[in-house]
Amino acid sequence: MRTVSDGDVEVGVTSGEAPVGLGMAAMPLSAGQQRIWFAHGVTPVLMNLCRSYRLHGELDVDKLRAAVAAVVLRHAALRTTVHAGADGQPVAVLHSDLQARWIEHDVTDLGGTAQELRLAVLAQREYGTAFDLATEAPLRVTVIRTGSAEYVMLVVAHRIGWDDESWQVFLADLTAAYVHGDISEPLSSAPKQGGPGDAAVDYWREELSNPAEPLELPGPNGAVVPTDWKAARCTAHLSESVMEQVERLARDSGSTAHAVLLAAYSVLLHRYTHANDFIVAAPVPALDPHARGRIGHFGNVLPLRMRPRADESFRDLLARVRRTTLDGMAHQGVSLDRVVPRVGFSMATDSAALFCPPGIRCVKAAFESHVAYVPLGLTVEMKSGGADVVAEYLVTVLEERMATQLLRHFANVLEAVLADPERVVGAVDLMDDREAQWLWAASSGERFEAPPATLGDLVAERAAAQPDAVAVVYEGRHYSYRETNDLANRLAHWIIEQGIGTEDHVAVLLDKSPDLIITALAIAKAGAVYLPIDPEYPPTALRIFFPTHSRGW
Repeated sequence: MRTVSDGDVEVGVTSGEAPVGLGMAAMPLSAGQQRIWFAHGVTPVLMNLCRSYRLHGELDVDKLRAAVAAVVLRHAALRTTVHAGADGQPVAVLHSDLQARWIEHDVTDLGGTAQELRLAVLAQREYGTAFDLATEAPLRVTVIRTGSAEYVMLVVAHRIGWDDESWQVFLADLTAAYVHGDISEPLSSAPKQGGPGDAAVDYWREELSNPAEPLELPGPNGAVVPTDWKAARCTAHLSESVMEQVERLARDSGSTAHAVLLAAYSVLLHRYTHANDFIVAAPVPALDPHARGRIGHFGNVLPLRMRPRADESFRDLLARVRRTTLDGMAHQGVSLDRVVPRVGFSMATDSAALFCPPGIRCVKAAFESHVAYVPLGLTVEMKSGGADVVAEYLVTVLEERMATQLLRHFANVLEAVLADPERVVGAVDLMDDREAQWLWAASSGERFEAPPATLGDLVAERAAAQPDAVAVVYEGRHYSYRETNDLANRLAHWIIEQGIGTEDHVAVLLDKSPDLIITALAIAKAGAVYLPIDPEYPPTALRIFFPTHSRGW
């Protein structure tokens, strides 16, 4: 135990490098945990999972700390450290008395903006602190008193001992322990480990063969390979009626809401990038029933290969996304370390309401981590009254304006395909009517009345009004409007005599010169279509372009 500055108290930290409270022998990690352990060695902060909650009511902080300790005692994953074995491979060691780090702060002396700024600093300090997996439990809880009956709770967990389902389990068990003072006996450590079968290896070998090109996201930096993991977030809301339509389409198609939303996301990315083959990192829950009700890394993140086609209906795409997801879940467990997708997609449930001791109201707070491990991630958080869609993006890859636009267009795509699942992907509108009208007005420019005269008429009028005015200057040679017009007229008559008619194409193979301008003007006077050909083209290319000597086509 040690005391830190500003009167903040930190407990549950054991000094020294040796494991303490050893309860059983070293155990191997799952394939997913091994990937996380190796990634932790490169970018440890990216392995932190962070959430914040505001607690309103007469909270007993000591009781809450005891409840956290009870949850840690119940779930073996929270009492596990990870070490490098003799062969360099990571192994897990279960402890009997390892505690989660507990930190308390009091900022009641601050108010208004100053307090919010202090909270933001404390949150980012916790979110940006890496775990020492060899000595620490993979969980930290910080409670900050902000008023007489107001608190902020920061929860930071490491991916190696936590997945998306763990949030609900943690808050439900925390409530039970806070109310009853104790919860049931400790659960066993983890689902049974087993190596991947040949079928799983063969599946991924086939699925990831001929890898897709890296996805180039929209914007000037969309193709940048990130080296800085600083992230930002923006949020949009999907109404309750939209989410009801999502569930209805999922039922009608024998699919899931996750598949419907993932298919809509792939339509959005396809329409923006024109890519027909890309990988989306999608967290999926554990299939092993042994993992239910347990905290730990039991789920997986699968590299799901999306192959949307512009000419297929959304319903057909949904069927393929469903099959891809099911196949991936059926064959998870294979190490996929070399697959690095640029986009991610996940679904979550608003779990704040699960911490509900009598007299305490818990709501999600707005303090978020400022790092991300993919350039663009989309999370749909289900809640009463609809769903929140959160776009998490690397600021070195996407601009805030573009991320906000992507969110808006995702909602438009979703509403369009829900209204008509038979609509082909290439015809799904990204913009709503208001945005389309704005774009049309912005791209139209200032309206003006064009004169009814043709280019030939305009040159002839200038030649009559100012015959000696200079029309063309080239290498010291000056061509007047009279001379230019006369030469063009003679050439136009010759073109017509060759049988060239209105809107026939006339190919011109000339370098930049006065002859080029006069020829183009003559073709226009003859009513034909001027088709410039680059003189730098090789003869073989010209023979391909013009296989015959037709006068027009």
